[in-house]
Amino acid sequence: MKRYIKSITDTTELEPIFSMSKVGLDSKENMLYYVNPDINRVGEPYFKVYDSISHKKATHIARISFLEPRYILHKDETDKQPWKLSSSEKKKMLNYLNKSSGFFKMTFFQYAMYLWNNEYGFFDDKSLEEYENPMIAYAKGFYDIEENIHHPSYLPSYLEIPDYTKL
Repeated sequence: MKRYIKSITDTTELEPIFSMSKVGLDSKENMLYYVNPDINRVGEPYFKVYDSISHKKATHIARISFLEPRYILHKDETDKQPWKLSSSEKKKMLNYLNKSSGFFKMTFFQYAMYLWNNEYGFFDDKSLEEYENPMIAYAKGFYDIEENIHHPSYLPSYLEIPDYTKL
């Protein structure tokens, strides 16, 4: 991997790789979904929606709370403008987030919550004795322990998707 990075002279077009997980992309609706928690920022867990299936080509970004239908105001990425979704875009987003992934055996909203918690570091020091992987353990509530539940950045496995049509 280092060999490829060393050969790149202009890194401004590269996607940041630190603590950023792609939830997925909706090629039909041309939308891309990411989580990117900052462990120095407590509370306000959110996901990102881009107006393209390519992070590089996206011109707009919406940061949306996992907890309620609300935009999160944050310092904008270079050359990405804040995005207020239209009513049809909100419906498209809801359709995608509610869609079940056969691969992950959960909705994309649940998968986004899992990725947020994983990137934040809530799963790092927990032993998985009876589960085959952390994703299944999360879905079954294994990580919903008191220490995590009371942390303002943790997303419990039982969290329901908000009505994002009210954004």
